[in-house]
Amino acid sequence: PLFYGAGSAPASGQIAVIATAGITAVGSTALLGYCFSPYVQRLERLPDDANDPNATKDDDDASNKNLLRITTRDIFARKIETVFDPATDVSPPPSNNSRPFCNFMVKGMPMYVHPELLQDRELRVKLVGEDPEMTEEGEITVEKKKKLEDDDIF
Repeated sequence: PLFYGAGSAPASGQIAVIATAGITAVGSTALLGYCFSPYVQRLERLPDDANDPNATKDDDDASNKNLLRITTRDIFARKIETVFDPATDVSPPPSNNSRPFCNFMVKGMPMYVHPELLQDRELRVKLVGEDPEMTEEGEITVEKKKKLEDDDIF
């Protein structure tokens, strides 16, 4: 028996409780990892490699100008860095997307970034596809829909 005592449950009941607890622990961790793995922790523009001694003048000057690096984390909290060109590697999420945190795709991988935190308007439109309104003070606002009360529907 797994537990000793006069009033202990039968072995099959103990195994069922242990299996349920194990499935719950592993399942909830896996679900959290699935939901939050697209969350972008850092988005940075890579510097031009104009100081690169291997670069030639015949190289396309625009090839590295717009490269970005996204840092996300996996279920084991390891850093995952993805380098991409927002002009060619970004696409909108598919219509049948099951991830709650995904507002764009990079090279087929889901990503989520808060649109209001992107200060570069052109980059925000390329990544998220929306353009939040600017206030007179220059602050970015995202319009929130007013929730209707149940009585307002009728």
